[in-house]
Amino acid sequence: GPLPYRNASCGIFVLNIPLLTGTQFIILMVVLGLLLSLGGIGLWMLKLKPIVWDRLTTIHEMIILVFLALLILIAGLASWWILGILLMVLLLLFVVGIISQKISSSNNISNQDKRHED
Repeated sequence: GPLPYRNASCGIFVLNIPLLTGTQFIILMVVLGLLLSLGGIGLWMLKLKPIVWDRLTTIHEMIILVFLALLILIAGLASWWILGILLMVLLLLFVVGIISQKISSSNNISNQDKRHED
């Protein structure tokens, strides 16, 4: 059947992990997520050589996204809800800014290609 509620709290999911405490599991998941995120950025950097200005800007954007995600996670774990919400809004605005910049830069490139064809 369903898992029983603990201390009449909702939103708590209890897992029985025999070798780890809850805190150890959270630390392991945070470290693993951070390593995989930074590893993905590192692999992307290795694939894209030489690094030109546009690619360097993208690398900086990815590092900022990982840093913001880490700050949001820390704020959530520390129960700093207002800070977490503000950081999430900042992250969403940053993502929208990145997407709009990439779209406008790709439109500029395609417009330049059309001008060279004429």
